[in-house]
Amino acid sequence: MGLAILAPVWRSIAEIKQRLSKLEGQLRTETPRDDHRGWQIEHNSPPIPCRDFDWTATHPDFDGPEDGRQVWGRTINDVVAAINGWYEDQDNG
Repeated sequence: MGLAILAPVWRSIAEIKQRLSKLEGQLRTETPRDDHRGWQIEHNSPPIPCRDFDWTATHPDFDGPEDGRQVWGRTINDVVAAINGWYEDQDNG
């Protein structure tokens, strides 16, 4: 009788693990996204202590690191401000 008593507990634990695994998969694939003035904004927290790069915005015509049409920020508002600043620089330049 000893281990037979634990069978329902093990089934419950297995079900919980399965549900958690499914939820973790959903979290990994659902990156919060938005856009502003055509720029794609994403939230991707890198595994570093500095939070200044948690949000990224990329211009639709971005062509590599030297392009200058990609900005980073601590918050989505920081990124939106950087996009607006980029357009102001283009208008004044």
